[in-house]
Amino acid sequence: MAMDPLVGPWMYFVAVVVVLGFLGVKLLWRARPTRLMKRQLSAFIEDQAAQPPRAPATDAQIEMELRIGRRVEAIRLYREREGCDLKTAVDAIDAMAARLQPRP
Repeated sequence: MAMDPLVGPWMYFVAVVVVLGFLGVKLLWRARPTRLMKRQLSAFIEDQAAQPPRAPATDAQIEMELRIGRRVEAIRLYREREGCDLKTAVDAIDAMAARLQPRP
């Protein structure tokens, strides 16, 4: 019994399409947010909106962070206060740290 030469490749093609279709439906199904996720996100947004904005950090607060060795926190405070990019903040904090270092 001879098989049609097109049956073999078509069967593989159909199998791949079916598997990809099944995976695609599963991926789309999992990508939809659930009600619990929506409630959690809404609660988080409401909580963030309810908190009063923090006052900008002063130079004294930033220097204190540097003195106790929290350089990353000092950079974060400087960026929040000045609204600058990371490179500018790092350069400014490094200059501030150099000023604070005692000279021998």
